[in-house]
This record gives sequence, structure tokens and C-alpha cells, in this order.
Amino acid sequence: RRVAIARLPLRNELNQQPANIWALPDAESLLRETNHFENPFCRGATVINRISILTENTRKQTRFSRTRFLGNFLRTRRFAFSPWAWALASPLALALAGFFMSAISMPMSAAAQDAAVAPKKSAAEIGDVFLAAKRVCFLGDSITYHGGFIATLESVIVANGKRAPELINVGLSSETCSGDSEPIHPFPRPNVHERFARVIAKAKPDLLVVNYGMNDGIYHPFSDDRFKRYKDGVNKIIQQANDSGIKVILVTPPPFDAQALANTGKLAPKDAKEFSWKTPYENYDTEVIQPYAQWILEQSEHVVACIDIHSKVTADLVSLREDDPKFRYAHDGVHLDKKGHRTLGKTIAASMGLDPENLLDSNLTSLIQQRQTILRDHWLTKIGHLRPGIKEGLSEADAAEAVAELNEKIAAAMKAAD
Repeated sequence: RRVAIARLPLRNELNQQPANIWALPDAESLLRETNHFENPFCRGATVINRISILTENTRKQTRFSRTRFLGNFLRTRRFAFSPWAWALASPLALALAGFFMSAISMPMSAAAQDAAVAPKKSAAEIGDVFLAAKRVCFLGDSITYHGGFIATLESVIVANGKRAPELINVGLSSETCSGDSEPIHPFPRPNVHERFARVIAKAKPDLLVVNYGMNDGIYHPFSDDRFKRYKDGVNKIIQQANDSGIKVILVTPPPFDAQALANTGKLAPKDAKEFSWKTPYENYDTEVIQPYAQWILEQSEHVVACIDIHSKVTADLVSLREDDPKFRYAHDGVHLDKKGHRTLGKTIAASMGLDPENLLDSNLTSLIQQRQTILRDHWLTKIGHLRPGIKEGLSEADAAEAVAELNEKIAAAMKAAD
């Protein structure tokens, strides 16, 4: 008896693409197209179509389908009339499809992955992007709000003979990008996403420098759920910035320095009932902040650059404590002092190909920070936020007047230095 051959549907049930997607001008074009067939559940169909092309490559403008290939095979010789042929041919066809799928699809997938990873930019390229911006906004928590590292960065830029963009500090104390907050925190920690759209709309930056993480772990032991919310928060910033045509530089959180709190009774063991910024988890840096920092460094293909301040500060602490075991950048383990901010600013400058040791004197850097602080308070007030206790900024006219006076002092100090 002749075995009836059921026609397969012309529409792929997995990806709902019409069968005529295989109809291309010639066999070579079709081979190129099937190499990039992305649905892993349809790779067997892709292999069969590739075989069809190789055996019928003289036929132009042909609509290929699994039915045509299998039908042609089964209609040849007496296999078309033998019910035993079905039992033999089916596993053979599956084995052949599996072999070709391993030999063809997997190498192409690896090549596609390699092509998708953008090469990391050099320090000079990062510097070119940063210095080409007209206005750069710095987003972050209290470490950014302090502003010391931003003033140091501008000092290095100017001392290196470059034109500094307008640097706007819009960091906010206590803020996270994850939305998490310790139960005993005196108020819910502000979430940057509550104000992010207003930052973009009102400040209109060309470039964002983003530094979150210290507060996002809320000083607890590591949690997969909190880590996911942190990653989602950073990715949301990147996506919204990209959608607005704004470039992004990510900066890792600095280390949490547990040694600064040694013998104070403030470090909490893993089985403690309560954790907060007052009683942080004793291994908060190694088990929480380090994984957060490492993940940030893995996002380089999505942003202009990822700058590692965590490793630099950690290495400095180890080195400096060889001579002075009590040395610290942050007396509470979190908030860096003037020396710590200087290290952060110089590290970021070095990542842009600038000479970090070539910077303005401390008096000029202090004047720069005063100017940045006036602008910070003005912009935070103009943008709006939910963090209580933040000083209200000057009006636009008053801020402009104060900045002009500081600019005159900076110019006079630089002239005297020359």
C-alpha cells in the first residue's frame, strides 16, 4: 500500500513566520540567512533547509519547506511504498539532523556571540567621549552627593590643559536604584527612578556618570532578590538613557571598609536579627559589594565605559595599612573623607587617559567644589526629590550670580599660579 504523506503546515508553529521567509534570490543568500536563524527549537528545520539548498542550488526563487525535502526523499525508489521505510528513515533523519545541527549551528552561535560583544574602549577613547560632552550629570548616593571626587576630576581635566564639560552633581544622599530600604531606616530610601525622568528632562545632559550599589545591598547579607533588583535598576537607567540619546558611564561602588569599624561593636554577624547602615553585616564588602562591582564591570558592551574604583581603593587600603594599620578613608566604612574622594577622582581621571598626578592645587580645587555645590543644590531643588533634610538650593538667578563670583576667584587664582 502507498503510505499517505501528510503535508506539514507552511507556517512554523514555534516562531509563527510564514514559510516564504526561505524564498531568497539564490542558494548562497539563503545559506547566509539560515546561519542566523535564532530560534533554538527550529534548528532541525534550519538544517533540513540547508540540505535542500545544497541539493537544489540551481533552482532560483524557490520556496523551501520541510515537506518538500522529505517528500522528495520518500518518493524516490521503493521507500515511498514500504511501511518499514518509515520506521527506519525517521530515526535516521533525526540523527542526521542532530549531527548537522551540532556541526553547523553551534559554531555559528559561538561566532554570533563573539560578534555581539563590543570591544572595550581605550582610556583615550573614553576621555574623548567624556570631554566631547557639553553637560555631564553625576547620579549616585551620598558618596556622589559629597562631590569631592567630581571636583578632583575637574581639577585634573583643567590641569591637563583640557576643556572641562559642565559637570552637574545630582547625587542624592540615602538613594538607591533598586528601591530597597532597611526596615529601621528613618524614612524610605529614595529611589532614583522616582526622579530620573525629571533629571533627563530638566538638566538635559549629554552624558551620565552613574554610581550606585553601596546602599542597594541595604547593609544586609547577600540576597539574590536584592541583587536582581539592583541589576534591574541599573539596566533601567541604561535603557532610559539610551532611549533619550544620552551616553552612560558606570562606576563601581567603592569598597565597604569593615576594618574601619573593627572593635567598635557595630559590625553584625550573619545570624544577627537586624542590619542597617548603623550595624552593617560584617562581610558586606566581600559578599555583597564585590559581586555588585564585578557585575558593573561586565556591562561594558552596553555603555561607554565601566570604571573600577572598588579595586583601586581596596588596593590602596592594603598598601597604606602596611605602614599604618589604623589608616582609613571612611571612618564609618562607607563615607569617604577628603583623601578618599581625591583617590576616586584621580582614578576616574586616569581611566580617561589623563595624568591623575597633574591637578590644580588644593585652594583651586576647593573653589571648584564650592561652585559645584551651589549648582548641585540648585539642580536638586529644581529637579525635585523625596529625600528629607536636603538643603534647598538657590534660585536660578542667585545661583548664576554666586557661580560668576566663584569663577572670577578661580580665574584670579589660576592667573596668580601661572
